[in-house]
Amino acid sequence: MTGRQLVNILMIGGLLPFAALFFASLFEIQLFAKTAGAAYLAYGAIIASFLGGIHWGYAILLIKSTQNAGESGSESLARGFLALSNIVALSAWASLLFHSQLIALLVQISSFILALGSDSRAYRLNLIPKWFWDLRRIISVVVVSLHLLLCGRLLF
Repeated sequence: MTGRQLVNILMIGGLLPFAALFFASLFEIQLFAKTAGAAYLAYGAIIASFLGGIHWGYAILLIKSTQNAGESGSESLARGFLALSNIVALSAWASLLFHSQLIALLVQISSFILALGSDSRAYRLNLIPKWFWDLRRIISVVVVSLHLLLCGRLLF
C-alpha cells in the first residue's frame, strides 16, 4: 500500500465517526455517560485540532526551506500558518466549553473553514499535492454539511 492510498483510507475512514455520530445525534442516542451530540462535538474538536497540527507542519516545511534557501518571504508565510494552526486548534477546544450545542457547532464550522482556507493556501504554494487538496475539499464539505444539518435540527 502506498502512502497516498493510506492517506486516502485514513481520511475517508475519519468520516465514519462523523456519520455514525451524526445519525446517533438525530435519534438522541446516549453513548456511555454522554449524548451522541456531545460525542460528535468532541470528535469534531479532535479532528479540527489534528488539522491545526497539519498546518503547523506546513510552517515547519516553510521554515526549513527558508533556512536552506535564505527566502525571507517564506518566514512570513510560516508565521501565518503557525498562527492559524493555533487559532484552529484553540477554537475547536473552546467549542467544547459552550453550553449551547448550536454555538459549539458554529465555532467548529468556523474552524473547519479556516483550516480549509489554510489548505488552499498550502496548495497554491505547492506545499501539498493536488490529490490531497482535492480530498481535503471533499471531506471538509461533507463535515461542514453534517455540522450545518445538526444546526438545522437544533433550530427546528
